[in-house]
Amino acid sequence: MGQQGASGFTFIEEFHESSFIKGPFPPCCPHSMIIRANDLIMSSLKRYFKKTIFELEMCVQALGDYFDRPVLIDYGGFPYFRHKSQNDLLASYLKCVRVISSLNAALILLEKGFTQEVYVLCRCIDEFCQDVWFLSTPLGENGPSKDQLRFIEEFFQEEFDEPNNPLKSTQKRDRVSRNKIFSAISRLDGQPINPSDSRELQRTLHQAFSGYVHGAYTHIMELYGGLPPRFHTTGMKGTPREKECEKQLVSYIYRSIIAVKFVARRTQASALDSKLSQISEDFIKQTECITKGPVEKSVNRLKRDGVKKDIQS
Repeated sequence: MGQQGASGFTFIEEFHESSFIKGPFPPCCPHSMIIRANDLIMSSLKRYFKKTIFELEMCVQALGDYFDRPVLIDYGGFPYFRHKSQNDLLASYLKCVRVISSLNAALILLEKGFTQEVYVLCRCIDEFCQDVWFLSTPLGENGPSKDQLRFIEEFFQEEFDEPNNPLKSTQKRDRVSRNKIFSAISRLDGQPINPSDSRELQRTLHQAFSGYVHGAYTHIMELYGGLPPRFHTTGMKGTPREKECEKQLVSYIYRSIIAVKFVARRTQASALDSKLSQISEDFIKQTECITKGPVEKSVNRLKRDGVKKDIQS
């Protein structure tokens, strides 16, 4: 039923079917790009971000009690912490761990005005959340899809199959493409828009923030300006870019809350699920991060008038 991994542990191929979410799903990933943060509260947003992320972090730490603790193993003569039982639910939880770490790092960078670096982390956060949603329910005819099984196996794969000689390691990874993950998420039950628009929204966000990761020309030029004009390489604190970044981070914090809530629901942590609902409701109230009215109508407006205009309105 399982297969032996490079670390000597057994990889569990079976998904936690009893923990799968059966829908309807809360509004999540691409649809929250249609955000509208209230400008009147922008001056206090950083403080509110810090409070919300701390509460979210406490929930993620508490979720750790639902999983076996990692143990110290010897791998190629070096000590590493690894989990004996490796499965889809653990993978989803660990993605949430990275979400929290990235959010805390983004806050520090935002405080110093390093907006481009914040956007790099936003791209990471987006992918971590997408991975959680991708694993949240079986997508095959009679259980998990082949892509979901591939994703789990690749996730727990060691970086080097010959740890004592990395140059001789094959380093082959059978990674599921991001486009396939987009397509899978778009087919989840309860989506407020059609699969085609959902997939396109995810692709658009992914591509837009890719420029910050890879250093595209148009993104680098956002660092230029001021009197006299120059490249701001020590942060853009006090510039309009800082406020733009605050507004964008609203969306990524909200998606993070929903991703952690998915894992809490799958672990049947009812108290944490309720706490996360409270955090989500308060965040929506304080930031107005959910578009009022039918999402389909907002998407049609985006398609007609353009994404940038709507996001910056």
